[in-house]
Amino acid sequence: GIDNLTHKLEMLSYLLGTDVARAKLTLQEIILASTKISGNVTDICDHINCHVDSTKPIWSCLDEFIMEQRELHPECLIDADVTCASYETSLHPVFTINMIKLLTIFFDNIFKHAQANSVSLKIEIANDNVAVSIKDNGIGIPRDYLTKSPWYSSLHKAHEIIYLLSGSLQISGDRQTGTQITFHFPVKG
Repeated sequence: GIDNLTHKLEMLSYLLGTDVARAKLTLQEIILASTKISGNVTDICDHINCHVDSTKPIWSCLDEFIMEQRELHPECLIDADVTCASYETSLHPVFTINMIKLLTIFFDNIFKHAQANSVSLKIEIANDNVAVSIKDNGIGIPRDYLTKSPWYSSLHKAHEIIYLLSGSLQISGDRQTGTQITFHFPVKG
C-alpha cells in the first residue's frame, strides 16, 4: 500500500502540470489509500501494544494485569508479590509494553498447557533492573521445548523479546515441581 501510494504521489506531481482533472482524481485516491493505511497501522500498533497504557506507572499496569488474570482464571490461585523502588515509577513504553507482553506469553502458556492450579509471581523493579520469577505447579516443560516447538511459538517469541531487551531467561521444570521461569533485563532511560 505504501509503495502504491508513493507511486501515486509521483504521478500527482506530473499530473498537476499536465492534467488538473486527473490530478484531482489521483489526489482523492491518495486520500482514500492514506486513510486505509492509517487504519492498518493503528490496528498493528494496538496488536503490538497489547492494549497497555504505558503512560501509567508500571505498578498500576502490573496490578491491572494480575487482576485480569485472576478474573479470567478463577480456578487458579495466583499469588503475586510486586516490589517497586518507587510505586510512581514509569518505565519507558518499550519496557512496560514488553514486560506485559512477556507476562501474557507465560501466563497464556500456563493456562493452555501446564494444567496448573497455583501460580506464584514475584516481580522486583529497581531503578535499573527488572527481575521476574514465575512458578506454577503444573505438568512441567520438556527440556527440549525450544528445539521441538516451531520457531513462531510464543516461547520462542519470549526468548526473542528478552534478547532484544539485553536480558536473560531461564525456563525449567518437571512433572513433580511444575515450571519455573525467571527473567530479568536492564532498564534504560
